[in-house]
Amino acid sequence: MSIDRARLEPAFRDYVAGYSTEGEAISLESSLHLLDELAARPLERIVDLGSGWSSYVFRLFKKIAAPALEVWSIDDTEARLGTTARFLARHDLDTSNLRLWPRLGDRPFDLVCYDMGRPCDRHEHLDRVIETTAGVLICDDMHVEDYRRRVEAFARGQGRRLELLRDETLDASGRFAGRIRG
Repeated sequence: MSIDRARLEPAFRDYVAGYSTEGEAISLESSLHLLDELAARPLERIVDLGSGWSSYVFRLFKKIAAPALEVWSIDDTEARLGTTARFLARHDLDTSNLRLWPRLGDRPFDLVCYDMGRPCDRHEHLDRVIETTAGVLICDDMHVEDYRRRVEAFARGQGRRLELLRDETLDASGRFAGRIRG
C-alpha cells in the first residue's frame, strides 16, 4: 500500500484543526518529499527534530512499509511532545522515542527532518544537528531568507551544499525545504 496525498490529507486536516496550525506543520508537499526520501534507500534510524506532523509521516511510513525502522521525534517542549503523542495515538501509530531536546541518543540518524522552533533561531543548533546526521538532513522553511542564508553558509563551512527543494516542496504559502547530504 502506498502513501499518497489522498492518504495523508484527512489526517493532515485533523492535525491542523485540533493540534497545530497549517503554518507550523510541514506542508503536504514536504511530507510527500519526505516519503520519497524514506523510500529512496534503506534506512535504519530517522528523526524529526520538531515533533508533530512529521512524526505522523515518519511513523505511518514505518507502519506500512518499514516495521524495523527506528523512528525518533524530538522537540524542545514537553507540551509539544505531549500533543504529538496524543495525535499519534489517535491515529494508532507508535509513540515510542518521543524525547526532549537535546537527547539525541548515541548513534547518528540516516535521515533528519529539522523543523524545531522558530526558523530565526534554528541556525543556533545546526552544529548539533549535522553531528547527528549520517545521511540526509532536510531543513524546512527555506523560504525564510535569513535562515536560508545561514544554512547555506553553514553547509559550505562543512564542505557540503544546501540543495533547495523548491520544485519538490513548494506549497501554496510559498514555503519550501532544503536538503544537505552527509
